[in-house]
Amino acid sequence: MNTIQPETPNWSIPRKVLFRFFLVYFCLSIVPWTWLGDVPFTNKIAQAYYLLLDSCVNMANKYVFHIKDRLVPVNGSGDTSYGWAQFYLTICTAGIACIIWTFITNAFPQSKSVAYSIRQFPSHAFDVGCIRLFHSIPNIHRST
Repeated sequence: MNTIQPETPNWSIPRKVLFRFFLVYFCLSIVPWTWLGDVPFTNKIAQAYYLLLDSCVNMANKYVFHIKDRLVPVNGSGDTSYGWAQFYLTICTAGIACIIWTFITNAFPQSKSVAYSIRQFPSHAFDVGCIRLFHSIPNIHRST
């Protein structure tokens, strides 16, 4: 018996580029590890990220954007010179990452094994995290 396989639609190049750009921009904008402040060690990741971000924003402003000589820190509204420099840096980073992603996918044709690995990574990462979590909890039913 022959089964009909649904055809997967091919994305146009502009659609692929826009998807890649907005995915990178979204990931840079939401900063997911800061949501997990109560989870051990995530505050260290957030601190390291913000130190790196602050250095990058100041360097990008000094050498590329030239918004102000001294950036005014964000004070709630985000409409400060630092906020604009951070926004421009995020846009530029997303654009550069999008271009690199596009060149990499054109240079190396997608294979089924790579796509499978990408889909399976979150599942394996979750499994490893659960195993480490539950092995670190002392077993109160274990006889010593």
